[in-house]
Amino acid sequence: MVYILNNQELLDPLHPVQSALLEVVAEHPQIKMPELHLALTKSYKLQISLANLYRTVSQLIEQQVLVKSKGGLGLHSVWISYLENFSDKVKLHHGKNDEEIIGFQLAEGERSDFFAESLMALDPTWNHLLVRITELCEQPQWFVYNSHPWYPLGFADIEARFYRSLVQQGATCQVCYGNNHFLDEYGCKMTGFEGFATHTNANAPFLKEGYCLWVCDDYILECIFPEVIAQHFAMMFQSVQQIDYFEAELFKNIFKMRARCKVSVRRSKKEAEQLRKKIQLAIRESSQAKNKKISKGKGN
Repeated sequence: MVYILNNQELLDPLHPVQSALLEVVAEHPQIKMPELHLALTKSYKLQISLANLYRTVSQLIEQQVLVKSKGGLGLHSVWISYLENFSDKVKLHHGKNDEEIIGFQLAEGERSDFFAESLMALDPTWNHLLVRITELCEQPQWFVYNSHPWYPLGFADIEARFYRSLVQQGATCQVCYGNNHFLDEYGCKMTGFEGFATHTNANAPFLKEGYCLWVCDDYILECIFPEVIAQHFAMMFQSVQQIDYFEAELFKNIFKMRARCKVSVRRSKKEAEQLRKKIQLAIRESSQAKNKKISKGKGN
């Protein structure tokens, strides 16, 4: 896999190589390139060649993010100073009420909708809302239903980074995927880790295609994909029976399809509790079925 940064991706906190690279350099000043490459490939499980890593580092040096010193790499003092000043301003002006965190005042029973021309274009808004609501809740516990693991399959490294960032904020996530095709089971296994549990249950009481639901406290985030997008994804999940036949680029192109996409965020304590119970039940059924299958296997 080849990762190449462009100017628009620089300083993207979810870029799999850039974010991991900066974390390693921050933790290990004056680190040498071979050790940096080893850390990225072993600790972060990134498939990046040494040659491509050199190109990425060169770009970050040109942007005054990294600096060469004594044969190793360090964070550029200009960039560190900028981050410190930026952090001070965020702490001073970025408050903790609904209006400042989410971008509007959301009272009980109210909702707000956000639109974009594709799922790809909608994703930054979706991530922004998830992070901000996580910050708002004292003990954030996300209960999630997705018809399929679209994003883990399409953007594995980026999604893993994002999910881990939620857990690092103190959140826990319980995710249920609503189908059990080959790709559903495959994608389900790609993102599970401590604090972020994934399950599949084809009998979950939600839409089987094109439905995404996240519930935390009394906040509800919901996205129903445009029908043309949901149908394209459905065909992929229903037809692929082996990972060798999975066309990753074709799959990613579905996210770029132009259609009016909407994410809704609303606040309702009663509805959130009802939806949370449905997701919890679906997850419990999935766990029971899995344990039953394991027990049956041991018996044989």
